[in-house]
Amino acid sequence: MSKKLKRFLKKSTKQRAVKSRAKKNNAETAQKSLLMTMTNEPFQLARIHYDLRNKDELERIFSKLKCIEYDPSNKRWLWLYHAEAKGLKFRKSYKDILKKFHPVVIGSFFMSGEGRMYLDVNSFDRVVQAILFFDEFLNCDILFLSHIQVVNKLFDAIPGIVPKPREYFDSNVPNKPDGTYHSLEALIFDDSLDQNKKQSMVYEYMDNVSRQPIDQVESLAIHFYEDGIEHIDVLLKMRNIVAYEHWRGNKDFTLKDVFNQMYSL
Repeated sequence: MSKKLKRFLKKSTKQRAVKSRAKKNNAETAQKSLLMTMTNEPFQLARIHYDLRNKDELERIFSKLKCIEYDPSNKRWLWLYHAEAKGLKFRKSYKDILKKFHPVVIGSFFMSGEGRMYLDVNSFDRVVQAILFFDEFLNCDILFLSHIQVVNKLFDAIPGIVPKPREYFDSNVPNKPDGTYHSLEALIFDDSLDQNKKQSMVYEYMDNVSRQPIDQVESLAIHFYEDGIEHIDVLLKMRNIVAYEHWRGNKDFTLKDVFNQMYSL
């Protein structure tokens, strides 16, 4: 990963968002609060899709994990911030959450048809943690990471109202992207390209595509087994920044603005 991208990741992790051009909306933004998760990340829905290759083995391993609990009334497996998972690093750690709230549900697994499974989580940080965590316990012969869907929107904190994954994902066909250069992030991470050619393609993409609004619900190709977690982390952080700017009232903010900021570091 380039030094620019490393600096970008570090800056984004600290939640130092890109400065908004929509200063006239600052007063309005100050009067509302951002919906956060129990582990203190911005609430942003995501669905991780898997190919389920060995259901019996998956259920055997799930039955041994103390951080997994079956919920028969909703036909789902709950992923809990507990036992094997309590060492995961979120913005609010396990020990910082009041005991009365334990165990916190950090994800829900559902079957979605023959040979299919998905995990719903409520933050992009949890996507990254989930992919790494379950890859440790479930190899590719059991559960194979396919793609992810994300909601490119942040929410106001309104008492008693929590957005549900089904409200956004169930009506959107979760087709797996084709894996071509549908995203600028994929282009940047392609080490097979000559650097001059890559730079030319980046500028062309930025002019033609990245200035366009991204869909509210987006299906993203990921290449975890080939490229590792960094690509996914960057991909999600960039969309989180765009969503944050939109929440602040800067509706014209696009991925191109994020890249302009990244390359100015």
